[in-house]
Amino acid sequence: MGSTSLTKTDSHEFVKTPLPEDLAKRDIGLTENARTVLKKRYLRRGPDGKPVETVEEMFWRVAYNVALAEKTLGGDEGQVEQWARKFYDLLTGLQFFPNSPTFTGAGTPLGQLAACFVLKIDDDMGRTGSGIFETLRHAALIQQTGGGNGFSFSRLRPKGSIVKTSNGTATGPIGFLRVYDQAFGEIAQGGSRRGANMAVLSVSHPDIRDFITCKSKEGNISNFNISVGITDEFLKRYEEGQQNTGKICFELVDGSKLYCDPNEKVCIDGQEMTAREAKETRRATP
Repeated sequence: MGSTSLTKTDSHEFVKTPLPEDLAKRDIGLTENARTVLKKRYLRRGPDGKPVETVEEMFWRVAYNVALAEKTLGGDEGQVEQWARKFYDLLTGLQFFPNSPTFTGAGTPLGQLAACFVLKIDDDMGRTGSGIFETLRHAALIQQTGGGNGFSFSRLRPKGSIVKTSNGTATGPIGFLRVYDQAFGEIAQGGSRRGANMAVLSVSHPDIRDFITCKSKEGNISNFNISVGITDEFLKRYEEGQQNTGKICFELVDGSKLYCDPNEKVCIDGQEMTAREAKETRRATP
């Protein structure tokens, strides 16, 4: 078993991880299409834009740098290479693949291997560490490393709300979602892969209808998936409504609800009438 070592000359310079000779001679059963995808998306490139590693060297870079975690547990170089070889076998045998940031980030100066980050957005332009544009700054740096972001825009006040400090009106979550989308679109143009983003808005937010339709037009907010945050209370009310579709609902004096078929008989001030007729009076007794 040979020894693998890295020699760094600059903290910002990519250093190739030497592939052991016996592994270099091993054939990896990849199709030409698979090799083309790997070359375009995951091989490290030099200043001239050309690959500085082969597909085999890329797999070893990933396997070896992940195995370096053994050293944090007291392992030596021999143990690192032992586990690197096992991981290399899994990768080249197509038995297991990590996420894309591991392929692009392992062995690089940043060494960022995580795919997903969740960032808080406060209803503030910059006075807090989680303000709208401070969070955008953090998210942009994550995007540069190939990571994806998830955000809840639910804390942002509705569009048109009065802003007391400026006596202006609020942009609303959809407007700031467009700002984020534009920023991430510019970052993606200069990167090797587009980072994924998720925007969430609570079903109880006043702008939820605009949020649901904000991607209806082709090309709008193209750097985000969107998702509605559903609450238990919403589902309870939905199920209640489904069970009573087509029925007339009466709010009783004790706060409870009474559902009746439109032609069902109810009593109003001692007079019997249909639920439809009773609804018109907006008074009902069980």
